[in-house]
Amino acid sequence: MPSYTYTTNIPIGNQTPAQQRPALNTNTNSIDSLLDVDLFGFNDNNGGFHQKSTYVVQGSDPVPDNTYGNQAILYSKTISAIAELFLTRNGSVTPIQMSSGTVVKTGGLGSFGQTFLPGGLQLKWGVVTVTPPNTTVTFTLVGLTAFPSSGIVAFATAYATGSQFSIANLTATTITVGSSGGGNAFWLAIGV
Repeated sequence: MPSYTYTTNIPIGNQTPAQQRPALNTNTNSIDSLLDVDLFGFNDNNGGFHQKSTYVVQGSDPVPDNTYGNQAILYSKTISAIAELFLTRNGSVTPIQMSSGTVVKTGGLGSFGQTFLPGGLQLKWGVVTVTPPNTTVTFTLVGLTAFPSSGIVAFATAYATGSQFSIANLTATTITVGSSGGGNAFWLAIGV
């Protein structure tokens, strides 16, 4: 992001506006350029509204203070080389992750993906070929991340038609899909 030049404390009382014009022009142009980064700028019907919101990655979690009463801080930090969005609320020392990596691979057999729900829940899903009595999917081996703490609940169903499937086991790092007849199963797991 560019650096914007801005001269403070102008106009100076003992100088005429003509003498200060270059600094005043620079300040005005810097304000206009700065606003255009995330906002609709001047001379736009949407002027003042956000086009987007950009968060610079922070080195550590900011701590809200009580200066202005109850506060929430939205910020970005890096998790596994990806900038993620976090929320820290007043009175809480635990940041809430608001985003998570991307869908890893989609479309048909061998599909796996994950997403993050605000507040801490994570969803992971996939399609796997089950060889009776069961097949285990290790999240990290298919490009997913492990649940930070544990898996909570999961289900499995036939990907198209065929056998019945069940969840034999769910941990923070694996899901085991069971079936007496085998075949292709879609699975979904929720964890924290």
